[in-house]
Amino acid sequence: MSMTSEEQALRNALSDVAVTGQPIAPPDRVDGVRRKYARRQQHRMVALGAAVVVAVVGVALGAVGLRVGHGTADRFAHRDLPKWALSWPEHRDRSIPDAYLATAYRSWRLDNPDAAVGPGAQVIWYLAERIPDGQLALAFEVGGADTVPTFVVGTTDAKSLGTYTTAHLSKDSSLWGSSWDAPGVYLTPASVIGMYAHAEGDLSGRNAVVLLTGPRARSAAVSYVDPTGHVTRTLLMTEGFAAVQLGPLRTRVHVDAIRAGDGHRLAGDLDVGVPGTDDDPARGSGSFTPDLMPIPPFPDAPTEPVGPGEMWGQENFSQAALVPGWPLHATLIYARCFGRSRSIAIHVDSDVRAQTVVIPCDDREHVVNGPGFLKTGTTEDTSNLYPGQKGIAQSVDVYSDGETSWRAVVVAR
Repeated sequence: MSMTSEEQALRNALSDVAVTGQPIAPPDRVDGVRRKYARRQQHRMVALGAAVVVAVVGVALGAVGLRVGHGTADRFAHRDLPKWALSWPEHRDRSIPDAYLATAYRSWRLDNPDAAVGPGAQVIWYLAERIPDGQLALAFEVGGADTVPTFVVGTTDAKSLGTYTTAHLSKDSSLWGSSWDAPGVYLTPASVIGMYAHAEGDLSGRNAVVLLTGPRARSAAVSYVDPTGHVTRTLLMTEGFAAVQLGPLRTRVHVDAIRAGDGHRLAGDLDVGVPGTDDDPARGSGSFTPDLMPIPPFPDAPTEPVGPGEMWGQENFSQAALVPGWPLHATLIYARCFGRSRSIAIHVDSDVRAQTVVIPCDDREHVVNGPGFLKTGTTEDTSNLYPGQKGIAQSVDVYSDGETSWRAVVVAR
């Protein structure tokens, strides 16, 4: 084999510094050194490759709690992203164990048994961060050759994930406080995903807002209305992620602009929510709908009224009560509302116009004479609700658009 100029120079240098009495070098010494180095590198690369494979497989199995032999189970993928996945980094609070993610994913699968998830599906995690009020914000995408890519985002209580394991779950034990799926929706690196989060049982109307977008984003200018009035503020983002407690809200949160570190506008003029989801405010469950600040109790309404009494919310509402011997009383209605709707409708025993009171949503208390309950009451069978009692089941229904906060008190007059 012919020598390169570098090898020739090396031979000459060795000859120049030769020590008297040193044995003559074998003619193939350089070639031998080169072959030995090549073999050493091959062995080193084989050992390194085996270690990497073991590490990746170990992390993947540990993340979902898989056991060897369960090849049909879904597998978590990491940053070696497939073509269908978003090229976003993984925002991960390392204090959140992999077992929590496995439990959350398993709970989502049980909540969505009809999801088109094939046996070879991969799960790409984008978000697992702690947010205010002891909640976790989670986001992942599941897809593959036999799976329609579905982006899943939601919140859950950290304590729930710590209490349950995948072995404890059933189809009736969802751990997601709220979650939204966007199957088949084409998201781009510039897409902006937002959601509202609040502590379980918190009726104050406080909302934490979570935003997730591409890694270039460094700030988000948002605007909304809270009890003090119209608010405009800037949220700092870490590679496209932000989570902040905004307190009680009276409106949606509008994202005016998402900007890069150099001030370049990346996106904007959109409401906090999950693109591609079926946002139905009438159900009060849309991803674009926050928990609105509740209306405080009326100081002039009876505290122990005769009749259906007090009710509040922002969704449609129905209340039935058994009122023995009181089928003909007229009603007095205290009501107030604010929000997207211009008015709410309160129905007494029936949705016909004569039994309906319409309250304008001008954020003021209204006290109006309402219709009387009907002799026949409702047509519902109440034997299972009121066993052994006689009377007429009388109902009050409130119709709202799901994005309007209201309170009402219905009493006898």
